[in-house]
Amino acid sequence: ERQNAESNSNIELHIASYSTADEANAHWFLLQQLNSDLLESRSHQVIEVNDGGQRIFRLRIKGFESLALAQDMCAQLIHRGEKCIPAETR
Repeated sequence: ERQNAESNSNIELHIASYSTADEANAHWFLLQQLNSDLLESRSHQVIEVNDGGQRIFRLRIKGFESLALAQDMCAQLIHRGEKCIPAETR
């Protein structure tokens, strides 16, 4: 059972990409303020990646127990005007 929970801990929502980590963290703060009913128990992660020689910072919401739960959260955020993509990372 624990093994199954660990294997699903890599399900996240990709919110957007930014040119700085500060911009990504600022958007997370705004998201939390506007969607506290959805996000109060969620944590985020900012991931730095190299995209074609350019550094970008991806904002992700972590900790979904299933892809279905991530998709449901994404649908609710899209309904409120946000963009997101459910993703299973490795």
